[in-house]
Amino acid sequence: MIIYVTALIVVAGYFFYAQRGKFVEILAAAQLRVILLSLAGSVINTIVYSHIHRIIYRGLGTDISHWEMYRVIYVSRLGNYVPGRFWFAANYYIFSRKLNIDGRKIAKTYIIDNSMLFFTAIICALPVIFLLPPSVQKLFIVLPFAILILIHPKVLNRFIDTLSSKVRLQENSQDGISGPNYTTYIKVFGLYFVIWLVAGFSMYVVLLALQQVSIKVIPICLSASASSTMIGLLAVFAPAGLGVKEGIGVLVLSQVTSIETAAVVVAILRINQVITELVCGSISAISLYREEMNRKTITTACS
Repeated sequence: MIIYVTALIVVAGYFFYAQRGKFVEILAAAQLRVILLSLAGSVINTIVYSHIHRIIYRGLGTDISHWEMYRVIYVSRLGNYVPGRFWFAANYYIFSRKLNIDGRKIAKTYIIDNSMLFFTAIICALPVIFLLPPSVQKLFIVLPFAILILIHPKVLNRFIDTLSSKVRLQENSQDGISGPNYTTYIKVFGLYFVIWLVAGFSMYVVLLALQQVSIKVIPICLSASASSTMIGLLAVFAPAGLGVKEGIGVLVLSQVTSIETAAVVVAILRINQVITELVCGSISAISLYREEMNRKTITTACS
């Protein structure tokens, strides 16, 4: 991974240096206040994304507050910036268990969430599928059917039971884990479309801050956001999809603007994402640390 990041920095640095004249012109004409407005989109999506997980947990019979869920999600997402792509999943499991959530419910929530993320992203990316490599096009055709099979209640329950027996997920009881019902799936499905709409509009806002564009390009921005995020997640060798997500974003967005402008847009959006996740993750980590210290103080005082 270190070799990949080093190579990415060298290639990106050379590209920006070679085209520095054009980039200076683009940034000189940029409207800073409009760009800052796009940061609001990142903040909105952190709330919606956290709420999706809460809805799934509640559909599985686990009552969890908005703040508890938010902290679990964003302290876990700090793991995306650590070498190794498994840290988010590991942190998600660890901090969810600290809330005494059954290990099978944690696994089920994680699978349903990612399945719906990919499923809705593919739908949003369909208008630009012809721009993607043939292997990715085939994946976009096969994956939705695989997802629909996986999240079917009977199939998912059997998969979770098998997973539990193999890795020994910590269980709060020996009872089976039922749910969620189809209403939960519909809610999650709808909220993920909200996420893609906000992400697409944020991309459009940044593009608009750099040049005059028609509102008709919003569907392309939506497809660029969804397809780049999904493929970035699938690129397990890239920390937080770094480089891969931006490359796909530039590929799609360059259909309505220059490559240089598209590169600036995806770079700004990546900076927005990193700032938002680091701030939210840090606040969550501090809150969890203080809560743990208070709990230890009370335990010591009682003993």
